[in-house]
Amino acid sequence: MLKTTELFINELKERDLKYRDIRTLQDGDDLVEVGFNLDSTRIQIMIFFDASEKSVALRCFEVTRVTEEQYPNALLSCNELNNKMRWVKFCIGQEMNVHAEADALVDETTAAKVTMELMMRMASIVDEAYPMINKAIWS
Repeated sequence: MLKTTELFINELKERDLKYRDIRTLQDGDDLVEVGFNLDSTRIQIMIFFDASEKSVALRCFEVTRVTEEQYPNALLSCNELNNKMRWVKFCIGQEMNVHAEADALVDETTAAKVTMELMMRMASIVDEAYPMINKAIWS
């Protein structure tokens, strides 16, 4: 396990927060999965700690799924959210899921706190954005 991952796991434990899984990927990156039951939906945030221990990538790959008919409205909604909200970028993946993404540069002194802050912000922002996206795709 990478030192940055270990520091983050310790931070989760200190805050009595649970994680689902930790794995080391083929490229040497570590992946930590954290689930959230939000007011508006349930999400899973995938946290990728770079093998260089210089960056972290947070991804929520399934904010919601859209159909081809809903795609234009979903894309407009993502653009609107990206203009309105800081910290998290919304996009639509090839599999037609709305994603939320955040990235940060970290080191051993900042990894735990920065990753925790971004993870909590992402959960809060997705919770706020989810009804907006659904309103856009179902109108």
